[in-house]
Amino acid sequence: MQWARKGLSTLCLLVENQEFIDFKTISERYGLAWQDFYRYLQLRHYFDKNIKGLIQENISGITKMFIKAYNTKLSRQIIGELYRHIVELRGHSTNYIKAKWEKELGTVTTSEDWTNIINTQITTIASQLWRDFSWKNCIRFFITPMQKSRQTRLQLTCRRGCGHSMADHMHIFWSCPTLKSFWEEVRNIISEVLQYKFNFTCLSFYLLLTITRRWLNTESPTVNQWEAIIKDIQTMELLTFRLRLQRDKGEALWEKWSTYSTRRGDNLS
Repeated sequence: MQWARKGLSTLCLLVENQEFIDFKTISERYGLAWQDFYRYLQLRHYFDKNIKGLIQENISGITKMFIKAYNTKLSRQIIGELYRHIVELRGHSTNYIKAKWEKELGTVTTSEDWTNIINTQITTIASQLWRDFSWKNCIRFFITPMQKSRQTRLQLTCRRGCGHSMADHMHIFWSCPTLKSFWEEVRNIISEVLQYKFNFTCLSFYLLLTITRRWLNTESPTVNQWEAIIKDIQTMELLTFRLRLQRDKGEALWEKWSTYSTRRGDNLS
C-alpha cells in the first residue's frame, strides 16, 4: 500500500527490457527508503522464478500496450492499437473452415467473399432457427459418410445410393448425381423469380436448408419441399416485419417471391 501511494502500483514498473531494475534506480524514481530493500528482494526473487522465463518468450501485444500505459508512453492511436490487439487475442477464426471448403470445391475464396458469406448467415433472415441451420451448413456441422467412415473404420458410401465412397460435404450438398435435377429446378425457379440468370455454388448455404432437414434420408430432396421451406420463412418474416411496424418494407423485400407464388396459385397474403 505504501508503494502504491508513491506510484508503484504494478510489477511492470519495476521491469525494463525484461530485467528487474536495480534497487538504487527504483529508490531514486519513487523515493523508496532502505527499509524497502527486503520487500524489493522478495519481488525480484518472485519475478526471476515465476515471470521472467515466460515474458522472454511470450508476451502479447495488448500486455505490451498496458505496460506502455503504466509508463505513460502510449501513442496517439491508442484506440486503433487496442482494437488490433483485441482482434489478435480473440483466439478463433473461420479460416480453417474456409480452407476445407476450398479443398473440396477445388476453388479459392477471397477473404472478402468469405466474410460476406459469414455475414449473410446472420443477417439474411430474422428467424434464429433458420439462421442456426444456415450457420451449421457453413461450419460443416453435419457429419458426412466420409467422416463417419473415419470414425468407424468402415467404408461407407453415399446414403442416397449413388455408390460414391468419398461422400464429403460437397458431395452431400452439391455434386451427388441424385441432386442434379433438384439443383437445376431450384436454379430455374430462382432465375424466374429474380428475372435474370442466377448461378450459385455449394457456398450458397441458405439454399442447402432442404438438404440438412433431410440429412439422414436416403431420398433426394424435392423442389416442393424446398418451396415449402421458403413459404415458412416468408410467412414468419412478413409477420416479423408487421410486429416491427415495417409491413411495407417486408412486403417490398418479398415482392418478387410473392409474385411468383401468385402465378403458381400459392398466394400467402
